[in-house]
This record gives sequence, C-alpha cells and structure tokens, in this order.
Amino acid sequence: MSRDQVHDEALRRLGARIQQIRLHVGATQEELAEQAGIDVQSLQRAERGAAQMPLGKLVRVSKALKTPLENLFIGLTPEVTALAAEPDERLLRRVRELMPSDRDVVEKLVEFLADR
Repeated sequence: MSRDQVHDEALRRLGARIQQIRLHVGATQEELAEQAGIDVQSLQRAERGAAQMPLGKLVRVSKALKTPLENLFIGLTPEVTALAAEPDERLLRRVRELMPSDRDVVEKLVEFLADR
C-alpha cells in the first residue's frame, strides 16, 4: 500500500469511526457540529473521508461526543496506525507521563495551536 493510499484509508476509517460514535450517541451531524463549534460541511467531509480534519477540531469533536480522542482512532489498520504514529510516538509517551491536570494544559495548548 502506498503512502497516499494509507493516508486516504486513514481518512476514510477515521470518518467512519466519527460517524459510528455520533450515531451511537444519537446525535445528528448538525447537533455534533454545533456542539463541537465546527461547520456542518467540515463534519460531513470528514465523515466521508473526503477531507482531513485539523487536530483542534478532532479534539472538539471528541469532547462533544464525550469520548477520549484516542477512541476516534480505534479500528485503523496496522499500516495506518504505524504511519500515523511515527512522528508522534515520543510526544504521546511523554504526555501520558504527565499528571491529569498537566495533560489538560497540554490539550488546551494543542487546541490553541491547531486552530491558528
């Protein structure tokens, strides 16, 4: 599988996972978009796997769904998981070592930076 194919498959699976969780909690796309503070079109494109959603928006979507961010990534193929994890592995390990209150600070910083 080429890098582009892995990327496209990751977007498709991530979108399907967002949709699966949204339907499980009984929310419409409009309701989720409003709760997450994003436009409905962005959510629709993400659910179809047609567009990449910035990290800050993914964080807001996971909060609106009341699910940890990592739950959005369950079900990705090993190739997708490995490709996505390469640059972030060290950072994630370090963040997991933080106290919960410090993790909240890091999350807010990431949201701020991702939304710029």
